[in-house]
Amino acid sequence: MTTTSPESRMSYLSLALVSQRIVDALLKFVEEDQHHAELEFAIGEVLSGLKAASVQDTHQVGAGSSRAFATYQHVRTVEEVWSANDLASVISSLERLMDTSIPLEAKKASAEKLVDSFFDLETRALWNFNKPGNRVPQRVRELCQMP
Repeated sequence: MTTTSPESRMSYLSLALVSQRIVDALLKFVEEDQHHAELEFAIGEVLSGLKAASVQDTHQVGAGSSRAFATYQHVRTVEEVWSANDLASVISSLERLMDTSIPLEAKKASAEKLVDSFFDLETRALWNFNKPGNRVPQRVRELCQMP
């Protein structure tokens, strides 16, 4: 069975927390029909990290000032949940939320889609935290091979 360092496992928890923060901020935006500092902070926190993750250059991981998406575990989880097109769409939607020229209703529709996207990311990060290794223990493999 593979073992994962506590630091690696904590990285998954930090990604789940970042995802939960943005989900909370997006839901608050949808419910209150207005921008608020919490939303702007949450978007700012993830946007630069997502852009760095979309570069597909492992040397870029952690190079930015954002703590979000700054570790291998963060980028790996993003790649597990979102395709390159999905990631580009999430980045574009986050940028549209900050654009003052876009009507509120269009922003709310984007925010609702983003809630689903970040909920999926949070769920996967928590799954990775609980089951970081991919290997099945030897005794379980033996049980599966029994006639």
